[in-house]
Amino acid sequence: MYVDFADVLLLESDPVQVVLYVTGNLPTPCHSLARAIADDGTRLDVTLRSRSTAQSCMQVLHPFDERIALGSYASGSRTVWLNGERVGEFALGSAPGSTSATIGKPFTLRPGTSAALTDDGTVIRFDAVENDSRCPRDVQCIRAGDATVVLTVTMPGGVATTVRVLVDPSEGVASVHGLRMNVTVLAPTPVSTSTIAPGDYAATLVVER
Repeated sequence: MYVDFADVLLLESDPVQVVLYVTGNLPTPCHSLARAIADDGTRLDVTLRSRSTAQSCMQVLHPFDERIALGSYASGSRTVWLNGERVGEFALGSAPGSTSATIGKPFTLRPGTSAALTDDGTVIRFDAVENDSRCPRDVQCIRAGDATVVLTVTMPGGVATTVRVLVDPSEGVASVHGLRMNVTVLAPTPVSTSTIAPGDYAATLVVER
């Protein structure tokens, strides 16, 4: 089994439902996923393994797109680990939907959530995704396609500016108020058989001066 991307999603519900979103590839189409979850009160450990359901099978990678329910929480915090590697964390019950970010280091936001830069308090909010034309992972496309991430950047003085960042390795950088913003990952990756709900997106950003 090969994991391409993993992130922790908080679903809008009461209490909040926490989901581990994982994409990757199974060794063959005859493999399936087996999972185990352990919670010690501060840490959620998820073990994900592949197992074969047939003695012989075509030797070709088979993509998977998995949402693993980690439970519902009204309050509290956890770090989330997948196969021994830290994926992320969540904290509920105080300042929901907000976090902090450091210049030059990646951080992940979901629609409606925001991050305050630790050096000057500038707040970056992830508003929405527009024009998602990225090639589905299960389709061969002539071009890779792209998407636009809409952000609101609020400076310490209260000036708010809407910024659109193209998710594209060669062009995906936007500048505002002396900040350079790059969306390095936009999850989930599209698949041809389903539509991504607006609240299911997660954008990983790096902000530099």
